[in-house]
Amino acid sequence: MKSIVLLLVATIFLNSCGLVFSGIKQKVKVNDGFPTQADVYYNGSYQGQTPINVKIPKKALKDGGAVLTIKKDGYESSEITFDRRIRVGALILDIFTGGIWLIADFLTGGIYKGSPKKVDYKLQESNK
Repeated sequence: MKSIVLLLVATIFLNSCGLVFSGIKQKVKVNDGFPTQADVYYNGSYQGQTPINVKIPKKALKDGGAVLTIKKDGYESSEITFDRRIRVGALILDIFTGGIWLIADFLTGGIYKGSPKKVDYKLQESNK
């Protein structure tokens, strides 16, 4: 009987493990490279100058849907496309706690982790 109660408590508190433990956005650190204080855009939307942390929705990591562009006048721009992988630990915990939580984690993107987590850049001077 104690094991059933323990399992029920674990199911309540560990539900949707990917969403609870990592959220629906991933923070990506864009370090200051060459040239310094370059402009950073996420899917065409200006985010700020380097160094900066950019929060990317995990749902956008699907099929190259998340692109960071680094620009500076007089230099060629650089684009970084993100890959995603399933967080195995969250998958196992979701299955262990009843499996139903997989639905929320996949719908919100909480089950995924994106790559890269940090960006270093070196822009080339343009020939214009």
